[in-house]
Amino acid sequence: MVKAIAVSLLLGAAAVIAGLLLYFFAASPDISTSPLILDGTVAHVEVGEVLPGEGTQLLTDDRGLAVVQWAIPGTQAGSFPYLRVQLQGTKPASSLSVAWKTAATGDSLKGFRVPDTTWPVAWVLLTRSKEWRGAISEFGIVIQGEPQQALQLERVELLPDTVATRLRMILAQWLTSSPWDHRSINLYPGTRYLDAAAPLLLPVVAIWLALSLLFYVVLRRGLTGVSWDVVAGIFLVCWITLDLVWQGKFLVQLRETQALYAGKSSEAKRKASPDAALFEFVGEASELITPAGSRVFVASSDDYTGMRGAYYALPDNVYWQRGSRELPPRQALQADDYILVLPPAALNYNSQENFLETRDGDVIPVQLLIARQAGALFRVL
Repeated sequence: MVKAIAVSLLLGAAAVIAGLLLYFFAASPDISTSPLILDGTVAHVEVGEVLPGEGTQLLTDDRGLAVVQWAIPGTQAGSFPYLRVQLQGTKPASSLSVAWKTAATGDSLKGFRVPDTTWPVAWVLLTRSKEWRGAISEFGIVIQGEPQQALQLERVELLPDTVATRLRMILAQWLTSSPWDHRSINLYPGTRYLDAAAPLLLPVVAIWLALSLLFYVVLRRGLTGVSWDVVAGIFLVCWITLDLVWQGKFLVQLRETQALYAGKSSEAKRKASPDAALFEFVGEASELITPAGSRVFVASSDDYTGMRGAYYALPDNVYWQRGSRELPPRQALQADDYILVLPPAALNYNSQENFLETRDGDVIPVQLLIARQAGALFRVL
């Protein structure tokens, strides 16, 4: 029985691998371009500092930013659709953005923020931007971390669209763990880099299971000689394989959680969380809300940010209505009410005449009390 299970699974796996290789050979352009390694030792660090030591050690500025730039004149964007960034640090950087200049646009900067960045290795599909074309003259990455955070830039490379690159992308997609976010309790996507041209692990394992069962039936010369113990064994191996990948990612997340939050107080955990900037800003703004019981209107067009901001503002007299207009009608607001604006928000602030203008055209005279990157607090006049 064990031999039949092993032979069927090996034949199924060989068929899946052969199919993937045939697909990639057919889909990948016939090019011989070598990867372009962006050497950190010759890079220009525009924001942040370079620390002494081996390799490229960066220190973010007081805003938590580090901007690294390379001059790569004559590099054709179409030859390098993938970017791979390897970054190490005591705490993962929170986000990554890419930017570039072309020979045609001169000093005009193009770029985008990479959604859902994962570390220590981040893969970026550069062709997600329609502006990634032509001859690239300069290329840079923008790293957002914590203020004065030390990071080790291990490797940055632009990769051509080859079979080898796609196989590396597949392994990264299947094996890289996802960082915790507010969806994690209800969502397990089972993959990474959803915009990448790579198959998902679940359907690949399902095809492996189907082909393994098919090979077993063929080897037994029909259904009459099939042992259901072998069928169950093939199914069990495929299931365990899929589950082991999930368990491996889960254990990585647990280690990261322990490193970030173990032994800390409730307040310290919030300051170490992705909501740290929001939590600290709302706490700072709450100290300016007087007297106690004053009405506080939370304005944000992002549901998650608005709800978390309203939660952190408790026990103040907070108003937040999900899925509705950001603020109630002008006539519902009174003098000495407070407006907590958490971006993104569809409110325009006129600093010359001190008023907020809503999307509906309402004009609200206000006094700006505090403004930070995470938001602003206004008092209604």
